[in-house]
Amino acid sequence: MASHEMNSTGSSNVSRRKLVAKSNDNCHKETDKLEEKDGSVKSYMDAQTAAFALSLIIIVGSIFRENELVPESFFADKHNPLNQKFVKWSWGWTLCFMTPFMLLLSWARHPGQFLPAFRAILRLVVLTGAWYFWVEIVMDTVHEHTGKCSIEAHSSGGSRACRRGGGRWDGYDISGHAFLLVLIILTTLEELAPFWQLYESSGVNISFQSSASGQGKKKIPVFSFLLEILLYVLVIIISLMQSLSVFMVIATSLYFHTISHKILGTALAIITWYSTYRLWFKSNRSFSLPLF
Repeated sequence: MASHEMNSTGSSNVSRRKLVAKSNDNCHKETDKLEEKDGSVKSYMDAQTAAFALSLIIIVGSIFRENELVPESFFADKHNPLNQKFVKWSWGWTLCFMTPFMLLLSWARHPGQFLPAFRAILRLVVLTGAWYFWVEIVMDTVHEHTGKCSIEAHSSGGSRACRRGGGRWDGYDISGHAFLLVLIILTTLEELAPFWQLYESSGVNISFQSSASGQGKKKIPVFSFLLEILLYVLVIIISLMQSLSVFMVIATSLYFHTISHKILGTALAIITWYSTYRLWFKSNRSFSLPLF
C-alpha cells in the first residue's frame, strides 16, 4: 500500500514537472515572439519616421527655394562633384556596397546557408528593376512627351535633337535625384536594421568553414575575422552614404527643380519602398525580409 502511494506521488511529481517545463517553454516562445514583434515595429517606425522627415525636408526646402530665400552656393551648381559623381551614380554606389554587405550579413545570420543570401540579392534585383522603371522609363517618357524645345525648329525631333541643335528641352521633369536619394536612404535603413539588432543582441560573428579531405569541415578563424572586419567597414561606408544622401536631399530641395517635381519624385520613392518592404517582401517568403 505504501509502495503504491509512493509510486502515485512520484508519478504526480513527474507530471507536475512536465507541466512546469511545458509552461516555461511556452513562455519562452511567447517572449521570443514578442521580441521579434518589437524588433519589427522598431524597424518599421524607423523607416516610417525617415520617410516623414525626408518629405518634410523636401517641402520646407522647396518653399525656401520658391520664395528665393536661399543664397547661391557651391551646391547650386548642378555640375558640382557631389552631384555629378555621387548623386547621379548613387544607385551604382548603393549596389557596390550593399551587395557584399547583404551577402556577409546573411552568412553571419545563417552560417553555411546560401538561400538567405540569394533572397537578399533578389531584393536588390527587384529594387534595381523599380529604379530602372521609374527613372529610365516613366520619368524620361513624361519629360519627353510634356516638353518642347526652346528653339522651335527642333521641337519636332524630341529632346535629343533639341539639345544637339543647341536648344533646351522644357518638359515636366520629375526629380530623379529626390527619388534616388530617398529610396536609397529607406532601403539602407531596412537592410541595416538586422545588423544593428544582431550587434546589440549577441554580436556579429561570421563562421567561415572549409572542407578538408578526410577531416570534414574545419573553421578558418583568421578568414572569419577578416570577413567580420569587412562587414563592419561596409556598415561604416553605408552609414556615411546615408548621411551624405540626407545632405544631398537638403541640397536638392533648396537648389533644384520645382516643388511639384520634388514632391512627386519623393512620393514615388516612398511608394516604391512601402510597396516592396511593407507589402510585397513581407508577404512573400521568397524575399526573406531581414526582420520577418
